[in-house]
Amino acid sequence: MSVPDRPNQSPITTQYQEVAQPSAWFLDALTDADCGNDEEFAYNALELPLPNTRLRTVVSGPDLGRFLYIGHAWASVCTHYLPPAQPVLVMDIGCGVGKMARFFALDPAVHYVGFDIYRPAITWCRREFSRLYGERFRFEHFDGRSAMYNPGGSLSVADYRFPAADGSVDLALGASLFTHLYENDMRHYLAETARVLKTGGLALLSIHTLDELPEFFPDAPAAGDRKIVGNEQVILVDRDYFVALAGESGLTLHALPGRLCGQELVVVQKI
Repeated sequence: MSVPDRPNQSPITTQYQEVAQPSAWFLDALTDADCGNDEEFAYNALELPLPNTRLRTVVSGPDLGRFLYIGHAWASVCTHYLPPAQPVLVMDIGCGVGKMARFFALDPAVHYVGFDIYRPAITWCRREFSRLYGERFRFEHFDGRSAMYNPGGSLSVADYRFPAADGSVDLALGASLFTHLYENDMRHYLAETARVLKTGGLALLSIHTLDELPEFFPDAPAAGDRKIVGNEQVILVDRDYFVALAGESGLTLHALPGRLCGQELVVVQKI
């Protein structure tokens, strides 16, 4: 699942509710025919195009600079944690329309698999990446059921099996992903992340923490003893609790590098 990122501002909700309502941009979903390129630019045949404004609006926001900044920032940090052995397999959990993938493509040692709940984004990525990079980049659609982002989905999020073999992934990333998952789904995604990672492999995961509650939900009661609050628009979690959930799946805390694109970055390792 991938939703708009806002590195410099937050999607403020005026009314707190435990279950989010369906998103307007999924109710007015794009079709495959809408999966076009940004027509402002003339592309060379060897160049990866940019997705059009409508696609960017759904998965990252329409601003092209922000789209490129988020992709570059995440890919740069991930590159810091890539193992020296080559080739390497990167899994992008909630890959959107390839804003990180386009930067990984510049490193021929990186093989990549990404998946997302939003089918038009996958359609665009398959068409454009396969033309230039062939089987080195793979994109899968997950028709997950989500009250907010995909009400008609055919598969429960908690039943989804990530598209990779056990112990095959060197590095996984979840950018603005766990910020939209309820606790049961969060647990499942952590378990699946642990399953696909190699021993010693790392996962870079971003979260919103409970101290951000007044910013996102001004009318919400204090979190009190709750460790996770919010809805699919934005989920906030106690950082220590998130680390503990990861530990239950066999992922141990590796590093806390700070904030990245407006979210807290947690790096965990399969032990």
